Amino acid sequence: MLPEYKSETMLDFTRRDVESRMRAALERIRSQFGASYPLVIGGKRVTTPDTFESKNPANPSECVGRFSKAAVPHVQDAVAAAEKAFETWRWIAP
Repeated sequence: MLPEYKSETMLDFTRRDVESRMRAALERIRSQFGASYPLVIGGKRVTTPDTFESKNPANPSECVGRFSKAAVPHVQDAVAAAEKAFETWRWIAP
């Protein structure tokens, strides 16, 4: 069962401690820029030879990550995996 949804607490970025924590979190994420990511199909990681880069829209010279590019067979496998998963989770209440 999924945890109950709850809103995140609002943060006051005029407070130095809050701003400092946010800047530290952004730097941790920035250190991961350029990593490679596979497709995930039916819970399995699938790496393909063809990839594409996702760029930082605020700074297009920055590569956020490199992602495996799906081909038609990957899409077919993903749809089949989704249909299989649907049989169990379709009965879960929203």
